Amino acid sequence: MRGQEKQADTAAVPERRAVEFRLRAEMNSRVYVAGSFNEWCATAHPLTYDRESGCFRTTINLSPGTYEYKFLVDGVWCIDPDGPDWKANEFGSLNSLIHVK
Repeated sequence: MRGQEKQADTAAVPERRAVEFRLRAEMNSRVYVAGSFNEWCATAHPLTYDRESGCFRTTINLSPGTYEYKFLVDGVWCIDPDGPDWKANEFGSLNSLIHVK
């Protein structure tokens, strides 16, 4: 019975998806992504420079849903210039949106 209970609990948890975040920035920059998925922790998810693509990249596993996020590049917050959706925030600027299905 315990094994069956555990199996039922696992089935109720939505499957997480690998989501890639990428941004073009100067090679020696420090780049992070923060958002509603990590309580806006500015240093929780650093991006690493990929010489082949010329972009900074990281992959984060996220549950289905809509998340707000921004990049932090050398201490300056910026939206995703390649992101199709944005939302106004309480600071008078924009946050990027990502929809995970």
